[in-house]
Formats: sequence, structure tokens, C-alpha cells
Amino acid sequence: MAERTKKTILRVETARAAAKTITGITQADPPVVTATAHGYANGDIVYVDGIVGMTELNDRAFVVANQATNTFELKGIKAAGYTAYTSGGSAYKATMTKVGEPTNINIGGGGSQQIDVTNLDSESIEQLAGLPNLGSITADITLNHTDTGQAAFRDLFTATTPKIITISTATSYVLCATGYAQNQSASFPTNDAQRGSLEFTVYRALSWFA
Repeated sequence: MAERTKKTILRVETARAAAKTITGITQADPPVVTATAHGYANGDIVYVDGIVGMTELNDRAFVVANQATNTFELKGIKAAGYTAYTSGGSAYKATMTKVGEPTNINIGGGGSQQIDVTNLDSESIEQLAGLPNLGSITADITLNHTDTGQAAFRDLFTATTPKIITISTATSYVLCATGYAQNQSASFPTNDAQRGSLEFTVYRALSWFA
């Protein structure tokens, strides 16, 4: 069913809590993470890294679901085909701040690069799949110089580690992305509001609207 874009919210990470130690992750759809006394609530955004074995989850952000005292699910993720968890890993709860006055959000680009390996014995073009380009997320905004979310996005340009942004729909589906701020611009057109744009380069696979 089609969904209206009204009330779509862009948020940016503004703080990251201390690590909670991961001691297990199931190969399930969705995966269940064991982290003793994690303290998370359903709907929290968590960043995970340092996992040995199920490395497909490293450096990514997820929505917490079905939390219990010592376990929680990574909502919307299918891990049945992932490498088995071996050891290690940490989870960090992220504080997310709303970016004010977006007028448009785009998720795009990416795809695997194709490496041409055609040679004189080839009967047709031969290619290998190269490294994937995960694309970027861009947002057009009405500039608000007092907005804490817009200021927080600008602060990402000095970040040396991946940060999180999320896009939430009116029906509470959430996309999570980790990456880096890539570009920002501002314009001051005649007889109009001050406008701007923000661009975020995606570093690891997206968690799509869980």
C-alpha cells in the first residue's frame, strides 16, 4: 500500500552510550543478540562492531525489537545465511536527534562496479563483479540556523568514525545507515527561504525500513 511522505523524519546521531558486551547472536530471521543486562527498549537504535564470525553485522546500525533482560532482536534483518557467530562484539545505544525542516530525502546511487576482463579469446564481454558502492543519502532542507539537528549534521564532517542517520516513516518504519557526511551546500535565492542540502555517504549495508 502506498504511504504518504508527510511526517517522514530524518535523524542524526548526537551521542553514543557505553558499550554492552555481546556474547551470542543467532543465525535467524531476525537474529537474536545476547548482551547481559543491556537495558535497551524496543525502538532504540544500536550500533554494533567487533563481532568475530558474523561480520556481516559489523559497523551497522539496527532497530531493537522484542527486547528481554539479556537479549534483543535486530528488527528486519535476515541472518539465516550469515556466517555463524564465533565471539566478541559490542553494542552501543545511539541518541538520535531530529533534523529540522527537510523538504526532500533521496536514497540512491551504489551498485557493484563491473571489471572488464574481456580478452582476445572471449566470445562475448566478460566481467567480474567489483567492490560495491553503497551510494548516498541526500536531504534538501530549509535552513534553520538554530536547529540542533542541522547543526549536528554539520558536526559529522569532523567525525573520524562512522556515524548513524535514520529515516522514519509516519507508520514507524525505520531505515538505518552508517557512514560519513560528504557534502553540504546553502543557497540564498531572491524572494525565497534560505535553502540547503546535506549528503551522507553510506559506509555499510543499510537496514531497510524495519
